[in-house]
Amino acid sequence: MLVEAVEFEGDDLLEVRSLVAAGRLVLLPSDAIAQPDRLPEQYWARTIAESVGESAVVPLSCLRSEPLQVFPLLVGPKEAIRLLCGYADELAPEPFPLESMPLRTHYRQYRDLWMQGQDQMQPDLFMLQIGMRMGDLHARNILHGDAHLGNWGMIDAQVVIADPEPVFLLCPPTPQQCATDLHALMPDLQPNHWLNVRTGYRSEWPEGFRTIDVIQLGDLNGWAVAFRTQQYTQAIALMGEQLHSEQDPRTRMTLLLNTVVAKARSGVDAWSDHREATSLAEAHTLPADTALGIAEAFIAIGEGDLRRAENLLRVITRDPKTLVESYSAPDAQVPITNM
Repeated sequence: MLVEAVEFEGDDLLEVRSLVAAGRLVLLPSDAIAQPDRLPEQYWARTIAESVGESAVVPLSCLRSEPLQVFPLLVGPKEAIRLLCGYADELAPEPFPLESMPLRTHYRQYRDLWMQGQDQMQPDLFMLQIGMRMGDLHARNILHGDAHLGNWGMIDAQVVIADPEPVFLLCPPTPQQCATDLHALMPDLQPNHWLNVRTGYRSEWPEGFRTIDVIQLGDLNGWAVAFRTQQYTQAIALMGEQLHSEQDPRTRMTLLLNTVVAKARSGVDAWSDHREATSLAEAHTLPADTALGIAEAFIAIGEGDLRRAENLLRVITRDPKTLVESYSAPDAQVPITNM
């Protein structure tokens, strides 16, 4: 069986991550990463799998039925590595093939944590410090590994980690990896807890807002960042990319409604997206009337029909004229709709 793989010659696993995300197989030589002699090669194989994320690894020797040598190491999408191992003459010895931890992409069951009490955070030192510690870990390329609430404590007003299972990465974690790491906390949180965790997390790792976007918006590719910075053309493209494979109805609705607004702000016809969102809401009985009305108001603003926009926005404000004037400004900061 012929297999085409990229022979990697660098030392930046972010490049390997990009290749694997594109469906490629990558062959890593033994000198691809620094390996202190005190740690076994199997450790580095697992570290590489977790660092690349959404991947699996298997030594080339396993596929050739040769005595086990961890390097050269083949890295690729999980399904592709499984298929290759299935074609091998002999089963790969434990622990190969090694697969990275599965990643979560949806957190809808926890939406009450961020949809309630957004402006009513009460300081909670314990939760705030948990968020800070998680942000600090992720900023240093470390995943906690088991961050459920029972693994945290307080000593002298300082939070401490009990029984951690850290995963040390060789490159920055992806937002999905960080979100999955935070997920262990979420079943035991109340809305005010989450607000404190989120605040502490972002205070220690400003780049962690992408993690929060994964959790709260279902944003898997960075469209929310483009939207907030008014790069609407890029946001439209990224939301369209996610819509191709997105199955969750609420996430699809979030994507469609924000696509409508981004297109309206860009002077692009958005009616087909609005109709699709309306049909989706009807098919899944989603409470989206207000959000659909707001999205239509942005279309009306883009078309210059300010009176219609005011009528549509009366459901959310007593002063729709001022709101329409505000949103009519070319540089207006438009809020993201979250279903």
